[in-house]
Amino acid sequence: MLRTLSAAALALAFAGSPDAATQRPTIEPSQVNARSIGSCETYDPKDPYNLNNGAGADSLRPLGAIGAYVQSYQKAHLTELKPTDYLVTYVEQPQHGVIKSVSREGGVVDLYIPNAGYAGNDRYVAEVTLKGVKFRVAGYIRPSNDVISGYDDLCRRLGLPSSAWKISDATGNNASDTPLSMHASLVAALGHWELQTADLAGSAVPAKAPPLKSP
Repeated sequence: MLRTLSAAALALAFAGSPDAATQRPTIEPSQVNARSIGSCETYDPKDPYNLNNGAGADSLRPLGAIGAYVQSYQKAHLTELKPTDYLVTYVEQPQHGVIKSVSREGGVVDLYIPNAGYAGNDRYVAEVTLKGVKFRVAGYIRPSNDVISGYDDLCRRLGLPSSAWKISDATGNNASDTPLSMHASLVAALGHWELQTADLAGSAVPAKAPPLKSP
């Protein structure tokens, strides 16, 4: 599935990112020090089409995760991107639902729609190209109807490191931002081995993973 976003939807993708209003340096995609990034994603099992939580509350954010990572860990902002500067391709679909593009005020967003009766964890993998630089984003999808808490705090309560974190750096080496003290519990929460150096040679995200576990 190929996806591009309008300028308005791009702004929406970065909405809610950490320190979004802080004045910080601007960097190009080539200066991002990660090429494989984990992303915290949430959905409301009782409202998968996000009719009641407000626009963008549950939309997937493979593009926004890169911006959130840059803001949190490089203390900078990505340079402004035109619609022709980026492309999002979902290379691995969720196992327990589908990704559906829907129209929202300001543009088209992608929602995770679980299979009937499913209210658990899921995962997707996207390839994001920004100005010719390729990134892989592994989205960890968690059920939650919390739209009040800060997003980083919510993601940590769901067992993830933050809203976005590094899996491997620009050279393909594992250089996780996650403290070693969290490593064992995080691997258990994620249900697979994406923080292990040996499993991420060349920035590859595993095509398949052990079964996902509940937070």
